Amino acid sequence: SAESKKREALLEAKEEIHKNRTEYEREVKERRADLQKQERRLQQKEESLDKKMDSYERKEEDLRKKQQQITATQEEVNLIKKSQLEMLEKMNIDMAFIGVSGCSVDAGFTCGTEGDMLVKRLVIRKARTSVVMCGKEKLSCLMPYTFATLEEVDCMITDGPVPEAFMKAANDAGLKIL
Repeated sequence: SAESKKREALLEAKEEIHKNRTEYEREVKERRADLQKQERRLQQKEESLDKKMDSYERKEEDLRKKQQQITATQEEVNLIKKSQLEMLEKMNIDMAFIGVSGCSVDAGFTCGTEGDMLVKRLVIRKARTSVVMCGKEKLSCLMPYTFATLEEVDCMITDGPVPEAFMKAANDAGLKIL
């Protein structure tokens, strides 16, 4: 009776403890499994980030090399331009025919690069007679660099009708239009 109730209570308590322990161990296993999954995911993300970082570093190195190549090429081009200008300075030019990228009454004769502007300006200064060739589509077209005004050129050859305002400005400047 009292002894058996005590045993029964003791057995129930042991079963409860065993049940709680089993449940606790199961929860610990699940948590460990979850932690391991999270660790694997984290490790995969770290590896992915490492790969991306390596890729960015390679791209950055490639860009640095390309920038060095561009700088070296620009230095080479500048030396060539300087040499070209020095050579032109020594030349005597009777008649120069020069193509234009654009021309307008206000800006004069224009081109797209500083290097072209320097060469064309020098050729016009050195030539006894300077002739620019300007297609009708380039009339009133404006490019960044002016290499000559209407007054600095002797003749302009074009393939179409010239606007009235341009014709008047050319006549005032002494520029023949063919």
